[in-house]
Amino acid sequence: MGVHILSGELNGSTTEAACLVDSVTGVAFGPVFDTHDGAQAFLEWLPGDARALSPGDLAQQIAEWAALPTCSDCEDKVSAVSAKRCDRCADNRHRDAEIARSLR
Repeated sequence: MGVHILSGELNGSTTEAACLVDSVTGVAFGPVFDTHDGAQAFLEWLPGDARALSPGDLAQQIAEWAALPTCSDCEDKVSAVSAKRCDRCADNRHRDAEIARSLR
């Protein structure tokens, strides 16, 4: 149970689109995302269940998420406006630097 993502092409075109679907009721809700990956990234960022938000609150959360900058390494959304890299890439760079130091 939870939120699933329904994705495909808009009106038979090659334009990808995705929406959130309540897995219990089978009802789609919220705005349309440009890609499946975008919808998935939003759900991973959202602290809680998207189904519990009103349509206005969901739209506001999506707008806040969309306004976040992207990681300079992988283009995922970063967790804070001031960050340059997502946590995963920052951790990888830190680990790579430690390995390089240990090899000297």
